[in-house]
Amino acid sequence: MGFAAFCGCQRPATAGPHYYAQVEDDAGDKRLNLKREPLVDIINGTCDGKHHYGWDAKPNPADAPNTWTLADCSGLMVYTLKRAWGINVLGGSVDIHTWCEKKVLKQVKYSVVAPLSDSIVRLCFIEPKGGEPGHVWLCVNGQSFESHGRDNGKDGPDRRPWNEAVLLHNVSACFELGPLS
Repeated sequence: MGFAAFCGCQRPATAGPHYYAQVEDDAGDKRLNLKREPLVDIINGTCDGKHHYGWDAKPNPADAPNTWTLADCSGLMVYTLKRAWGINVLGGSVDIHTWCEKKVLKQVKYSVVAPLSDSIVRLCFIEPKGGEPGHVWLCVNGQSFESHGRDNGKDGPDRRPWNEAVLLHNVSACFELGPLS
């Protein structure tokens, strides 16, 4: 699947401003209006086979994608949130989950919303169990954007269908960040 289909857009000649606006819906849930182009640029710059999974690897959001090669799942999400939209959140998947709760982001059922092609960015989680680390990824238009260990001969930043068994059967929470514009 190409970047345009993943984000529901055509790749721009230049990236737009990196920011978001927070709005509240009628139910009091917070949503962020997110710029589309910075996400496309990050996906384009990291899903290239040159970037790989590295345990506890946290790239600096100030660095362009071509200046680093390792990221774990939370490192990629912290990088993406800050670099694309200026959202400051630090730590691992548990910390990012706590941030979603504190921001009063709407929690939704993954199996219902993940397959939608509605250009809403969702942060999804697998909670830590039995000493194993948790996992965090973005889901947009039926595709994940995540950094994961070796799977089908590939590791690192990648896109997978929302209904891959490891995601679908283990997801513990899913929050709506907001629509891409």
